[in-house]
Amino acid sequence: MAKAEKKPVGKKGKKRPNGLRERKREEFEREGAGSPARSWMIAAAIGFSLMAIVGFAMVRAGSQSEPERAAVTGSQDYTASGNVEMTDVKAKVAGGKVVFPLPVLKEKKLLYFKYQKDGVDVPLMAMLTPSGRVFTGSSMCEPCRSDRFHTEPDGTLTCNACGTKWDLETLKGISGGCPNYPPQEMKNEVRGGQIVLKEGDVRGWQPRPV
Repeated sequence: MAKAEKKPVGKKGKKRPNGLRERKREEFEREGAGSPARSWMIAAAIGFSLMAIVGFAMVRAGSQSEPERAAVTGSQDYTASGNVEMTDVKAKVAGGKVVFPLPVLKEKKLLYFKYQKDGVDVPLMAMLTPSGRVFTGSSMCEPCRSDRFHTEPDGTLTCNACGTKWDLETLKGISGGCPNYPPQEMKNEVRGGQIVLKEGDVRGWQPRPV
């Protein structure tokens, strides 16, 4: 019996080994991973992450450099009594600092004092806010040039001259002719029963243009 003649297998009918296909697939995936588009996406993601880390560090550093401004006493109820007028005190100026005692502020709640040195004359005030925080700053209502204030039972700091009212906690204007000119805050620190302001902040104060 004659043997069947084998037909030659053309290129189309030739099968590639499975191992070769796997190697080609792996090479393709490696090339895709290293493509310019994918590399750009990876670099961008890393860049955004670094920016976020740096931003967080800067915010944290800034918050740590802020002077202490926590409440120094319990909440203050200015609505339960009559008006609180300013009490005049003298501040000590030494070593680049302007200092006055915290116990006096706790007792009187609203203080007036002046910085006078080398021809510089700045009216200043200190106040316990309703939350018990120490506010220190300029003591002037610039439009009317009054440097005296008092608190009222309606929860406001009120100018003695023009009657403009500001919220005792936020100093946001409520009524009157000068609501956009509350006392300008100057940062302070509380150290061993003393309230301390930087002399440079005080000397650098200027009335705002009206």
